Amino acid sequence: MQVEGGYLGGIVPGDSLDVTAQIVAALPEADFLVTIRDTFATNLHWLAQHSWPLKRPDQLTILAEKCDVTPWAQDNGKAGFAALNPANRAAPATLAPRYASQGEDESQFMPGDSYLMDELRAAGHTVIQSPLLFQGGNLLAVHDPAAKRRVLLVSEAEICRNTALGLTRDQTLQAFRAEFGVDVCVVFPIVSHHLDFDVTVRTHRGQVLAFVNDPQTAIRRILERGVAVLEANRSLTPGDANAARAQLREGKNLDLAQTLTAALQRHLNQDRQYPLTLARAFARDRNDSPTGNFQCFLAALDLHWSAALTEAAMPPDALVRSYFAALRELEEARQTQIRELQKLGWKVVPIPSLPDMYRTINYVNSLHDRSRLLIPAYGGFYAFLDEAARSAYPQALGPEIAILPIYTAASQRNHGAVHCAASAYPAAGKP
Repeated sequence: MQVEGGYLGGIVPGDSLDVTAQIVAALPEADFLVTIRDTFATNLHWLAQHSWPLKRPDQLTILAEKCDVTPWAQDNGKAGFAALNPANRAAPATLAPRYASQGEDESQFMPGDSYLMDELRAAGHTVIQSPLLFQGGNLLAVHDPAAKRRVLLVSEAEICRNTALGLTRDQTLQAFRAEFGVDVCVVFPIVSHHLDFDVTVRTHRGQVLAFVNDPQTAIRRILERGVAVLEANRSLTPGDANAARAQLREGKNLDLAQTLTAALQRHLNQDRQYPLTLARAFARDRNDSPTGNFQCFLAALDLHWSAALTEAAMPPDALVRSYFAALRELEEARQTQIRELQKLGWKVVPIPSLPDMYRTINYVNSLHDRSRLLIPAYGGFYAFLDEAARSAYPQALGPEIAILPIYTAASQRNHGAVHCAASAYPAAGKP
């Protein structure tokens, strides 16, 4: 794991420092290598020693880096096994990209995330340098026991990143197959910031399960809660609130969008800004971010609008039309992803969750081990949606897999959650 940020006059709930502590607590038998800027290494050591539930002297190793690092350990190196010793025994290893980068439109070099590989080597961990350019959250390797093959799910962004370096599409796919030791690569269209916000995959009872976002269910629940808030805030009269609930219940999507938008627009000032007093109505406890929660509600309403509008009913403003068209394209790409998963013969399991759009709530960016599933949680005002997502997983996994929430609201507002935060390796001898 990598720690960056998460302290602002106190530990920020759901941000990097807090997420690291939560995962350490959730996996007490795991060994952790945690990288942090050297300026803060002593402080992290003191904090872990005095407040983290450490069980063993060697449970946590802190690596001090001379450059700033990001909190996204998943993206600057893919976890795996490689046989590099004379006995030909596979050992944990990290495949590092050509250089660590962030961004979809461009590959912005992140020097600290590249140089920290030297610290991993110094700690005795094997690092293999790839000539390919990639961000790990866009690559998911899956063992399919029914088809007896390994499959690499690849975001279209990683193809573009390497064709920009001069490779052809076929050369890029051939290189990924070789480096990841897979039989086939399946390319997915871009929906979220990274592919691991769109799908998480687990082999369970001999079957591959692909957990995907179910935005319609999540949007419905968010808007339903928003109606109650707007009624309590007197933005909706009791009559209008009951009408909105009926519209939601009866599937009158355009009417509902118009009802909620009219209620919200009454709060806009002359600069087309909402007052903080309205955002505060979307907070339940001190760990909530009122503006973040309100923005999640607005994002859900925008997604609802984009699905409700017909082409003929699109608003005349060109920017608004382009925005709604982009949201509809995201949904089309999501449906394409699902069709590709079904073509592989995998069982697709919907989870009430939204694609990553900077101000949404995601529950599929998860971390697996043999008996547990660590899923993102938002907490506070959106605890009801946490529970809906947490309850959806056991329907496919049964009671034997423990579902553990990791609170990541602040991280999600920075395009990250549980899977982004950690690069996980099975125990030695148990690949």
